[in-house]
Amino acid sequence: MPESYVIFICAKDVLKENKQIYHISRIIQESGKKFPDQAEIIYLNTSKDSENELGKLIEDFYTKDPKKMHSKVLAKRVADLKENKNIEKGERDAMTTYYDRLKKQWEKEGMAKGKEESESKMAKLMGLLVREGRIADIEKASESPDYRKALLQEFQLS
Repeated sequence: MPESYVIFICAKDVLKENKQIYHISRIIQESGKKFPDQAEIIYLNTSKDSENELGKLIEDFYTKDPKKMHSKVLAKRVADLKENKNIEKGERDAMTTYYDRLKKQWEKEGMAKGKEESESKMAKLMGLLVREGRIADIEKASESPDYRKALLQEFQLS
């Protein structure tokens, strides 16, 4: 299996052992041997201070001014975000989270799917009205949302 990492960055010491970092290994219960899946699980407790490299990185997480950060890579990325570089058009805040961008994408996809379903229902409705010779209803439905809704209910398409 390929090597993989799952890192939980926690504001509190969720494992309550007063450590800054916890490395979790999978163990075969019956033999006590380490399971060789190359999966690394790490919990990082950001509430614990230290003067080591990890402590400096945690300090950077809470530092708003990139010029005061220890990590040059993180400082550059934060500075880029704060200067609105590489930000999608139409976003109000430079620090928009990945989740917010995903949510916008899902909304767009949902609207597109809803539009497609709506168009499909309207096409079915128009076909049924033509078959029944109800041309006047098509004209009226094109002008009145309430009438369209009533016709969709009449033909059980809503």
